[in-house]
Amino acid sequence: MRTYRSDAIIIKRRNFLEKDRILTLFSKELGKIEALAKGARRPGNRLSPNSDLATIAKFHIHRTKSIDIISEIEPIFHPFGARGKFDKTQKISFGLKIIDKLFELDEPHERTYEVLAKLIRSVSDHEKQLIFLKFLIEVLNDLGYLPNFIGCSNCHRQISAKDDFVFNLKGGLSHTDCCKENFLDIGKDEVKLLKFLSDSKTDDIVNYKANKIVFEKTYNLIRQYFSFEFGKMLPDHIL
Repeated sequence: MRTYRSDAIIIKRRNFLEKDRILTLFSKELGKIEALAKGARRPGNRLSPNSDLATIAKFHIHRTKSIDIISEIEPIFHPFGARGKFDKTQKISFGLKIIDKLFELDEPHERTYEVLAKLIRSVSDHEKQLIFLKFLIEVLNDLGYLPNFIGCSNCHRQISAKDDFVFNLKGGLSHTDCCKENFLDIGKDEVKLLKFLSDSKTDDIVNYKANKIVFEKTYNLIRQYFSFEFGKMLPDHIL
């Protein structure tokens, strides 16, 4: 029985037998994995306080022929600041559900892990809505679905500031004449924000102040793009 360690985030949990829990972890090095936390539902058990959703921790895990078993959890961050606050817990919950639904087991996605950890910390500590939008952009990028924000996704020619353009749900920006269906209206300010979010590191956007209307339009655009690619996953309005 081999032991390994990994920083991970608890993205899902379900009860197992009488006192145990099966945790779905999003690991920095290993991607999404499932492991058994024996006795985690028993009061006083050493794993119990660190087996809540969105907990970031270092997990010590024994590999077995069936399901891996968690032997120790060293907490790194608990989202205590989000507890009892519906808008905050909902943002985190949507983030966890997106990861669980869209990512396969045992496929590392270190960039998405980092931005999910930033989302949990940010929402819990000081609430920065741009972090949630950055998280969505990073998920799209990691899965290979990041829209084109520079050239026309149809004719592949450069889009200049003088051109009329729309957002093509099948690829990103397009000249208006090149896209006759499956498109959304998009303005230059929304394009600027999307480029900034896709090009910047998560830490760089903490102090960035986006216009509220531009932010809401940009979120709505990304929400509809998510729905087009993956089905309805996000609320109509940012929480």
